[in-house]
Amino acid sequence: MNRFFNPDNPVFSFLGKLLDCIILNALWFVTSLPVFTIGSSTSALYYCTLKLSRESGSSVIGEFFHSFKTNLKSGAKLSVILIPCGIAIALAGRFYMRALLPLPLVALGCGLCLLFAVIYLIEILYVFPLLARFENTTAAMLKNAFVVGIRFPLCTVMMAVIHIAIFYIGYKYFFPIFFLGEGFCAFLCSYLLKPVFALLEAGSLHEEKEL
Repeated sequence: MNRFFNPDNPVFSFLGKLLDCIILNALWFVTSLPVFTIGSSTSALYYCTLKLSRESGSSVIGEFFHSFKTNLKSGAKLSVILIPCGIAIALAGRFYMRALLPLPLVALGCGLCLLFAVIYLIEILYVFPLLARFENTTAAMLKNAFVVGIRFPLCTVMMAVIHIAIFYIGYKYFFPIFFLGEGFCAFLCSYLLKPVFALLEAGSLHEEKEL
């Protein structure tokens, strides 16, 4: 019994990390409510899950708010840019799907919307983990997010699948999984991002933050 409750026990360690994911998901949700802070809260979430994926134990609450305050301004800038872009892409896609236009124009419009939607997805998958891990300007962060997403397509697809699968399972079969929500998604994605960031750290694209 004592061996089971040992912090080094894999099962006990995994359960502890699941609890951390629940806490982080709640913190992420609450701090995202002002909307313009969603970039800062998502960056703080990845700051903590990247640490969890490295097996480094610490207070997730303290670490979350430390990163949230550090990246508040940069995260807000990204939110102000990305939220309107996402709304615009969604509205444009809806317009072309319902528009009474010649078929070639509809096909062209839908094709462009799909292209921009893929670019947007790559941006939101990578820009906040990059903000959590590296120092850079907003413009460079957006550029690098796209470059990294294209350079590592398997990681990009798997990160997208993780988010879609968690949402689908929660919506269709097991609603309580939403208590893990984005916290668990970020935690799983952090394991995929570890080798990617290791390669980036070996280069000179960014100035690395201390984790």
